[in-house]
Amino acid sequence: MPLKTLSAGDAQYLLSCWQSDQEEEADTYGRELSSVNLTENKLDQAVFAINGLRSTVSHKHRSDFASFDCEAAVLFHQNLQELPPVIESNAEFWYWVAIFKFFEIIEWRHARKEGAHPHNYGLGARMGNYPLRLWLRASLSYDEKADDPYELTRKGTIDFWESGILRPRYSSCRALVKGFIRYQYPDDASRGYLHPTDPQGVRMLYKRIKRMHTTLALELLDEGEAYELLKDLGSDLMTA
Repeated sequence: MPLKTLSAGDAQYLLSCWQSDQEEEADTYGRELSSVNLTENKLDQAVFAINGLRSTVSHKHRSDFASFDCEAAVLFHQNLQELPPVIESNAEFWYWVAIFKFFEIIEWRHARKEGAHPHNYGLGARMGNYPLRLWLRASLSYDEKADDPYELTRKGTIDFWESGILRPRYSSCRALVKGFIRYQYPDDASRGYLHPTDPQGVRMLYKRIKRMHTTLALELLDEGEAYELLKDLGSDLMTA
């Protein structure tokens, strides 16, 4: 079966129905992406693998979710390999993936007393879309030359990835992303080099990179240059 897209309005409607246990005929929603040479079967394999991973999370603490997210990102990327740019940048494709493929996973991962917030489906906050976040985490950090291509994917906290990598516009600079991960998480450091929560720690570095991106084409830097830039920008900040 071909992949599909789903409008934001239809995604919002289906989400409200399913979160309130109302039945709705889903087959009438979604439009085929007929020009893309990638089948729904590959996506289903990825979702099946991620659902299997859920059984390893026993307490649903934040640390458990952090570990789940990094391994889920790896599984998602391994099963899909590369998505064409026309899909990766298509918000309506990610609505369809979130609603039709990841609904149970998102509700399990993000729901608290009520259903998961629509932002986790990309509604109102594109980078909140959970499957898109998983895909970008692996895609941006994947290093085919490394012994473990997903070494960088497995580093970093939930906040680091969401606030420091995925939401800012500089996330389009892949070399910067890789350099940033190596700088903040050297070797096997799990806490991070710069302090993760102090306003004068890594959070200040996020702001400095954003300001730098307005005047410097960070996309032109290679990973080594990006790493040295980050060292300079973070040299006076509080370490962990």
